[in-house]
Order: sequence, then structure tokens, then C-alpha cells
Amino acid sequence: MSDEEFKLLKDHFEKRLAEPMTKEDAIRNLQGAGILDEHGELTPIHKNLGYALAYSLGKDQK
Repeated sequence: MSDEEFKLLKDHFEKRLAEPMTKEDAIRNLQGAGILDEHGELTPIHKNLGYALAYSLGKDQK
């Protein structure tokens, strides 16, 4: 990836992060990335992510 391509990609994501996002938008994005299933639950391959988030937030998740 060239420096110019990297800058364009970085600018794109900085712009997207600055835009407001609803909870529904966030869920839809996570579903599109395969992190959440159609029911809003973590997919099996991402279950450890749930444990890590719960741990970092000080919640006990079993």
C-alpha cells in the first residue's frame, strides 16, 4: 500500500468515526463484519471477545 493509499484510507475512517452512529447502526456494522449473528449475539469464533469485554468492564460473565 502506498503512502497516498494509506492516507486516503485513514482519512476515510477518521471521517466515518466522526459521524454519529445509532445503536442499530453499530449492531448492523458488527453483523456485517461477522462479529454478531442475526440475533445480535457474538458468533462462536468471537465468544472470547465477550469475555474480554466483560473482564475489562469488571463484570463476571460465565
